[in-house]
Amino acid sequence: MRDQSRRARRRRALCAARTRQGRAKLRSARRGTEPAHATRRRSCLALVTDFGLQDHYVGVLHAVAEREAPRIPRIDLAHELPPFSIPSAAYTIAAAWEWVPRPGVVCAVVDPGVGSMRRELIVEEGERILVAPDNGVADLLLRRYSDALCYRAAEWVLRQLEERKPAYSQTFDGRDLFVPLACRIARFGIWRYRGESVEEPALGAASGVRVDLARGLAEAPVVHIDRFGNLITALHRDDIPQGNVSSVATDKQRTVRPVRTFSDVAPGQLLAYWGSSGYLEIACREGSARDETGLKTGTTVVARL
Repeated sequence: MRDQSRRARRRRALCAARTRQGRAKLRSARRGTEPAHATRRRSCLALVTDFGLQDHYVGVLHAVAEREAPRIPRIDLAHELPPFSIPSAAYTIAAAWEWVPRPGVVCAVVDPGVGSMRRELIVEEGERILVAPDNGVADLLLRRYSDALCYRAAEWVLRQLEERKPAYSQTFDGRDLFVPLACRIARFGIWRYRGESVEEPALGAASGVRVDLARGLAEAPVVHIDRFGNLITALHRDDIPQGNVSSVATDKQRTVRPVRTFSDVAPGQLLAYWGSSGYLEIACREGSARDETGLKTGTTVVARL
């Protein structure tokens, strides 16, 4: 009897400790501080922007992250995306997604509509979270991960962040909204910060992908051009049965032969291939497919299956 009584007292003490711990976490989430006894597995924060490295903008994002979440590791995924290029941001997020450590938060700030009524967006896919403007930067990710869930941020945290930002600031939501929100999610988890569900996120490059198996054709826009001049399309290998493509037309006069890798063609020749992130790409061996073809982001290419 004495042993049973001792075990019962121990169970009650553990339950009470967990209750106090839970209440402390709730209070900490509200204040934006972390309880000393927090045991949640540490997340990381990955940044994607079109800010470049010439100015102070990226440095300020890191400064805010250091203030909000000093013990959270940070990863710079990309900062030299073409200005205002939502398709390039969408590709970068989707291409890097499965390599971001879990749990992890990706904060993407490519936001031509900054200061407008566009929504903020939180995408939950397993143990990875995307925090970004709802302007199409998430659509390639959502096309690949159809089970991902989309939310707005909770109203209370939006009000809190709005009250904290400088009164004159309407054009730096990366600093004032997205990075602080991403840091809090990285520290405390998504559950406290997600608001109403978003059933129809903004469309982007993925809406231009069309696969017609009956006709044996697939169309997709060029969404990104990397520093080598490679043309990366929105067509993913998973969109095509067995990934079989017989040719790729860059225009009415020119078709490109699909190969496995660059060394399968002579220097200076064009080639099509499934890139390292699974998207159909067009390249010029030891040259620039952009210069060779004249294609730009948004141009549609046609693959024959």
